[in-house]
Amino acid sequence: MLPGVRLPGGERIGATAAAAIVVLLSASYFVAGRAAIAAALAQPGGRARFAADDSEHYVAIAERLAAGDWSFSDVAPNGGSDLAHRQPLYPMLLAASMAMGANDVEHLASVNLVLVVASLWVAYGIGARVYASRLAGVVAAATLWHIPFLFENATTRLLTEPGYVLCSLLAAWAFLAGVAAPGSRCPVFLACAAALAYLQRVNGLVLAACALPMLFVLEATAWPKGTTRRALAFRWGVALLLCVTVAAPSWMPRLRYAHDPFYHGYLSNYLWVDDHRSAHVPGPPRYSWRDYVRTHDAEAALSRSSYGLRRALWEAPREKYGDTIALAMLVGSLLAVAAGDRATVAWLGVGVLQMLPLAWSALANPARRIPATALLAFGLVGIVAGAAIIAKHARRGS
Repeated sequence: MLPGVRLPGGERIGATAAAAIVVLLSASYFVAGRAAIAAALAQPGGRARFAADDSEHYVAIAERLAAGDWSFSDVAPNGGSDLAHRQPLYPMLLAASMAMGANDVEHLASVNLVLVVASLWVAYGIGARVYASRLAGVVAAATLWHIPFLFENATTRLLTEPGYVLCSLLAAWAFLAGVAAPGSRCPVFLACAAALAYLQRVNGLVLAACALPMLFVLEATAWPKGTTRRALAFRWGVALLLCVTVAAPSWMPRLRYAHDPFYHGYLSNYLWVDDHRSAHVPGPPRYSWRDYVRTHDAEAALSRSSYGLRRALWEAPREKYGDTIALAMLVGSLLAVAAGDRATVAWLGVGVLQMLPLAWSALANPARRIPATALLAFGLVGIVAGAAIIAKHARRGS
């Protein structure tokens, strides 16, 4: 279990009452989700729509896994594959459901409901255990419960977003606790959570590349009392080894079939073209940074950056979370910055950094659910931090 490191917060609600609220949120989410799934499947063509497009790919991979084919040969650059960028964790979960006999669409859809319910508890744990505020934890769980796009995603498609939210929230817990308690075992937890995030979605690789170095620098500069350089190097060596090991189901097949552990098919095209049609060409990538530099000037790059940042950091949260929740995330983050909350500010910094590739590629890949999914764990921490600060001051005032 991840350690509880108490950042400045305040208790305004009892442990039993807080747990009861999260239980009710979890139960209502699952029941409402099952009803929404049943209603969607009852519509004409509902089952076909549920497993169409991207969802169809994950089901196909899961069926091969359930049949015993664990070669992950879909990542091979055969010139026409549309699956090379699909990550294996979600198909593994679907395959586990199939192996237990629950292989119809309704039961497969429930996998994502379970992942969201688990996320409610992780969000609560961040508030209660890291920020020492059960009230903040309840607010975080209720916020996640209320976000419309996550519910819609979990009850209408078989996609990876709910699982990625869970993995990135686990990474948030480990990172925040690691900053607040240098010398703890948190880097190991962060490495595993980040690797799982990568196994769920490719942009989890960017999360790992930003969060792990950031925590290392913060921990190394803090030099916890009694921790030697050798101990620090050993712990981080173990963390990186675990990260690589946990991520093996992704990089090993790519190394075997494409001779590149980071081969993700045409996905990198989105970084170097200006429209979706040019980028979405199955097979190996056709464009690189050289093509972009040759055909664009600095003004075009600046315009692309401005558009992408606005779309990824402002428009996507407002559309997918709702204006009220997006504003609460912003206000909570600003409160944490004003309060000098080192752990929260560092995590928010990681959030901005890991959003940069998504912002840059927004022109060619305009789907707002992608940046909204990547940003959710960071915005939710902003809400937790803000709620903990408000609870703390309210307690002092009373």
